[in-house]
Amino acid sequence: MLFFGSFNIIISLLMIIIAKPIIVIFFGQQYLDCLMPFRILCCSYFFSATLRATAGNILITQRKLVFNLIVSILASALNTILNVLMIREWASVGAAVATLITVIVSGIISTVYLIRTINRK
Repeated sequence: MLFFGSFNIIISLLMIIIAKPIIVIFFGQQYLDCLMPFRILCCSYFFSATLRATAGNILITQRKLVFNLIVSILASALNTILNVLMIREWASVGAAVATLITVIVSGIISTVYLIRTINRK
């Protein structure tokens, strides 16, 4: 996880730093209003790839499929609720923040459970 975290922080920070040119080159000047949501989603990528995906994949090897299913269902419900609440207030920035919160919460839950599972063995 440390290796992936180091790799993902570099990718995330790079994407945040060069977000404006990326948007202009790939989508055009008219899409610059999505700069903030893009940067928030780059932060979300870090937590998703480092915590959630890594812990989730390792938990599968430990036969913790039901746990992963429960976390996915709870994350889906949390994301839906946060989207309903936040999009009304902050539009696309609210949607990006809702995703970020959901990924952080589910990533922490999965990582803590992975550590407990490994320590038991």
